[in-house]
Amino acid sequence: MTAIPPHSSIPTVTTASGVNNSLNMVCKVRKGFHLPLSMLIIVPFLVSTFGIVGLIGWLSFRNGHDAVKQISNQLRNKVTEQVKTRLHSYLELPYILNNLNSNSIDLENIKGGYEEQRIQMQFWKQLRSFPQISNIFVANTADQYLGARRIRNMLAVENSLITSMTDELGRSQIILLARRGFDLRERSWYQNAIEAKRDIWSEVYTDVITEEPAITAVKPIYAPNGEFQGVLGISILLGEINHFLQNTKVSDRGQTFIMEPSGRLVASSNADVAISIKDKKSDRLLAIQSQDELTRIAAASLKEYPNQIDDQIQQSFIYFHGEKYFLQVSKLNDTFGLSWQIVVVVPESDFMSQIKENTRSTMFLCMVALGLTTILGVIAAKWITRPITQLSLASQSIAEGDLDQKVEYSCLVKELAILASSFNQMSRKLKKSHNRLEEYSHLLMQKVDERTQALQQEILEHELTEAALRESEEKFAKAFRSSPDGMALLSTDTYKHIDVNDKWTEITGYSREEAIGVNPTDLNLWVDLQDRDRMLAILEVNKRVANFEAMFLTKDGRKITGLVSSESIEFGGQVFAIYALKDISDRKLIEENIKESEKKYRDLVESANCIILRWDTQGKICFLNDYGLKFFGYELEEIIGTYILDTLVSSQDISGEDLRNMIAEICSAPEKYQLKENGNICKDGRHVWVTWSNKPIYDDHGKLIEILSVGTDITDRKHAEKELQSAKEIADTANRAKSEFLANMSHELRTPLNGILGYAQILKRSYDPNKHQEGLEIIQRSGEHLLTLLNDILDLSKIEAKKLELNPSEFELPKLLQSITDMFQLQVRAKDVKLIYQPLTALPNTMYGDEKRLRQVLINLFGNAVKFTDCGSVSLLVSARALELNNYKIRFEIADTGVGIAPDTLTDIFLPFQQVGDRARRYSGTGLGLPICQKLVEMMGGKLHVESRLHEGSTFWFEIDLFEVPHYSRSLAIDSRSISGYYGARRKILIVDDKTENRMVLNDLLTPLDFLVVEAIDGSDCIVQAKSFDPDLILLDMVMPELDGHETTKQLRQLPMFQKTAIVMVSASAFDEDRSLSLAVGCNDFIAKPIDPEALFKVMRSLLHLEWKYEELRSSESSLTNNSKSKDATISPLVLPPNCTVEKLLQLARMGDILAIQEEVILLQEANSQFIPFSEQVLDYAREFQIKRIREFLELQIQVSS
Repeated sequence: MTAIPPHSSIPTVTTASGVNNSLNMVCKVRKGFHLPLSMLIIVPFLVSTFGIVGLIGWLSFRNGHDAVKQISNQLRNKVTEQVKTRLHSYLELPYILNNLNSNSIDLENIKGGYEEQRIQMQFWKQLRSFPQISNIFVANTADQYLGARRIRNMLAVENSLITSMTDELGRSQIILLARRGFDLRERSWYQNAIEAKRDIWSEVYTDVITEEPAITAVKPIYAPNGEFQGVLGISILLGEINHFLQNTKVSDRGQTFIMEPSGRLVASSNADVAISIKDKKSDRLLAIQSQDELTRIAAASLKEYPNQIDDQIQQSFIYFHGEKYFLQVSKLNDTFGLSWQIVVVVPESDFMSQIKENTRSTMFLCMVALGLTTILGVIAAKWITRPITQLSLASQSIAEGDLDQKVEYSCLVKELAILASSFNQMSRKLKKSHNRLEEYSHLLMQKVDERTQALQQEILEHELTEAALRESEEKFAKAFRSSPDGMALLSTDTYKHIDVNDKWTEITGYSREEAIGVNPTDLNLWVDLQDRDRMLAILEVNKRVANFEAMFLTKDGRKITGLVSSESIEFGGQVFAIYALKDISDRKLIEENIKESEKKYRDLVESANCIILRWDTQGKICFLNDYGLKFFGYELEEIIGTYILDTLVSSQDISGEDLRNMIAEICSAPEKYQLKENGNICKDGRHVWVTWSNKPIYDDHGKLIEILSVGTDITDRKHAEKELQSAKEIADTANRAKSEFLANMSHELRTPLNGILGYAQILKRSYDPNKHQEGLEIIQRSGEHLLTLLNDILDLSKIEAKKLELNPSEFELPKLLQSITDMFQLQVRAKDVKLIYQPLTALPNTMYGDEKRLRQVLINLFGNAVKFTDCGSVSLLVSARALELNNYKIRFEIADTGVGIAPDTLTDIFLPFQQVGDRARRYSGTGLGLPICQKLVEMMGGKLHVESRLHEGSTFWFEIDLFEVPHYSRSLAIDSRSISGYYGARRKILIVDDKTENRMVLNDLLTPLDFLVVEAIDGSDCIVQAKSFDPDLILLDMVMPELDGHETTKQLRQLPMFQKTAIVMVSASAFDEDRSLSLAVGCNDFIAKPIDPEALFKVMRSLLHLEWKYEELRSSESSLTNNSKSKDATISPLVLPPNCTVEKLLQLARMGDILAIQEEVILLQEANSQFIPFSEQVLDYAREFQIKRIREFLELQIQVSS
């Protein structure tokens, strides 16, 4: 008995035809419109690529356009600010000068004469100093008018009646214009100044002389009580503003012009005239009437806009010849009522050319990218569709009954390879199942076979789906975790984080636990929520966002720049949002640094204070910076592309070196010419010296393409080197002259020392006053000669150190000249020489200058003339030429008929230590006289000239300016009597010197005058002697061993008992710095050695308040003195001040207040020059501390007046 299986387990037996039928049923395809898989792959890819590329191109164009607009605004604002700054500086000058003039001019005291000349001269000097000023004037309420005016290239002064041209010194010369009925008080600006009561500007008008626009700054002047006195005015020309605007353009075709609110043109950058001249009358143009069409259109467009608010900038645009122009208007105001409009116009095309070029480049790149994308899409589609087509053909073959089908699965796409492998496995199983079914074909029905086949297909598909899903999840999780960017998964409903990767936590600083369940807004990740809203809007429209840049805030508060990319994905049947966050802060920082570096490089090149030049191997100029253009005088268009030779570098150097092969040599061996000095030429033909630092520039293949040359102007250094060489030669000459001087000086020193030492030995053996009187005189003259030598050397050293100063005072010029000629009368009697003194013109009597230095110059020149003249004549010719305000130019000329000076040595006579002439005469001098004379004359404002012919004679002459003193008070007669003592208590003197002979001289000089004298041998001994002796005066030597004079003074002043003791420093050094240092350490005065008794007595009288006793004069001398005093009294009679003043002085004299007497007398002579003789008499007694004589003099004057 055969067992029959259950129905469900019995396999269905199916024939081959049945299998084919079942496969055909499964593989039936619904008829209709079908698209190829390659098209479905390529077309969306191309559309998305084209959209993205087009969007990037559009954004690039829009961003470039916005950047150009921003740069245009910045340039216009910069030009406007430059114009405002320049105009404020240009228009500030008149008010500064008005303020200065208002402080120096008293309108109530303009009474003609000197005051008018002073005001006109002040205005004239200001005009000469400031060329932009055309007129300066002052007018008061009395219809008095004074001013100075610029007439083309000359200056004129004017008043209410006339206008006169002036010479180079400001003096009136030619009357240019006479006025009648001229009343400034009727002018509109005069009335406006009164009404405004402050500084104002006049309206812009046309200057009648220059026919240029001008404007006047008017300042009303008020008295301290508020009463109006008049006005000050300064007019300036506005033509300079045109030049400034022409040099301050925004671009090549841009324009800048200035206009008034009324529309009248003030200035323009296109050299447009602001004035129209019709029928010989000038009138100011409106801007809409300008000769320039662009200016007219811009001015006309301004009428469409409302009036500007102060400091507000209006920006708009206009169209000119179909082209768009940017227009900017700003207002220029000041505190004095000035109101102008500054208009800047610039074409948009000057900035858009580069943007259009970039747009074309972007479109080209987009087309290239689109083509590449299409090619790659076709290739990718073929890769994908080829295995699918094979699967389709194999399936059709199986459906047709051919079960021996095998698909190659060497495909690059992993999923398709899996699908091919599964298909082959399915094919094998089908074939096996088919064979098994054939065995059961007789037992099983077709139904069982169909059910089995369907079940197997369902199981296979389920397994494949589960495997693919697991593999996809694993891939997503792996990519999500290991992504180099921060990744986060969001819910599309709440936008809360579902998961974040490690990179996200690293960027934001939040942990996964802190981020999951919280949206980015709650974490404060967005710095600007508007960025978030914009990104969400893009995501909602496009379903994806790519590289959205925004600022984010990390947990620790840092701000970072990030790129966000986001899109929606379907996962497990749900829709999620995933976004990637990439930190680009470092990249942005690098970009900013690169921009800053580029900006610094541009600024460095543009503002470098050196020449920066690039040129190629052919010698053509590729680049030259602004400094180089300005230095050589070229414009950029003129220089680029030209050859260096004969443009910047001449074919032959200044030094004569041939430079024609220099370019080739530098290019062949640039390392040899890294530093090169050579002569260069400028556009105007000037030759300059430049040091070039050359650096070769190579391409990627190591080929030399350019030379970068950085140049430094060394023209001044070359000139200085040349001058240094000349100075060295002069110094060598001076050194040789100095050696000759030392040889001559030995003779000059030994000759008087021979007389001094010889007669000193004779007097030491025996002394007869009558017999040796001449010897004593020789000793004194020899000592004075040595002192003169030392003074000459000191004068020269002071002059070279620029420490010699002039000490001007009043002196009688004729008396000085006569005394000099009398001095040499005795000397010329021994020669056959005639001495001539001849004033060529009337000489002023009393002058103000340095009499001592003038006497020194004349004596030296006169002495040289006498010394070098053996026969003939020596003449002193003097002439005077009046200048202005009591000033005279005095010419002194000393001529002789002596030996003369050879032409080749004429320039050497003014060198220190240099002597010319025969040896006998040269050894009688030091060679310092003429150099000292030359320097002294230059200090007095003149120049010493010489003309000479050998064996015919020489002429020295110079001119100096001296001031004549209108009222001169003759000095009182000097008391020539010898001092025999002093009145009052006996005074104690401490003499400190390490040289015994110096102490003996002072002791022998002071002891006969009844002074109690004690000596100290050094500084330490001085302190000991001073403590025990308590002197009234200490005469202290400056240079001593161990403790010098300065240190001794410091220690004495630290002791309380010597705080007020008089100390006088005695030194052989006569330099001012030694005097200053001595006074600084605490000395009361300074005396130079050899000591002059009169100078010593004067210092002692001042410090010890002494009144000297004098020896009685013989009767003949007494009568002579009385006659002299009578003569002086006749010449300068005393004019007494009021009795109250005399009584006040007498009261001060009785109190012994010398300082108060001197102050009162000085005020008296300043108040009235008639009291000068009286004041000088009292001051002379006060300087001598003769209180008793002051009382007697004042009491006598009171008796005379009563």
